[in-house]
Amino acid sequence: MYLSNTHTTLTWMMQYYFCGSGKVALGVKDKLGDIFSEAKGGSKEEAATFLAQLSKGSRFATDIFD
Repeated sequence: MYLSNTHTTLTWMMQYYFCGSGKVALGVKDKLGDIFSEAKGGSKEEAATFLAQLSKGSRFATDIFD
């Protein structure tokens, strides 16, 4: 049930905005991909596609600085 709810939250309800260092931003993006893969049972490639779709749809935005 937890993973089912996680997948619903990731795919339908949330907008993600990250502001921080480039090193941390990569970790955040990787972790979102891991959560998606675990919840959906998908591959890393599917997670990368999902995150790209979020970015195109303005649901995942970053403000990176170093």
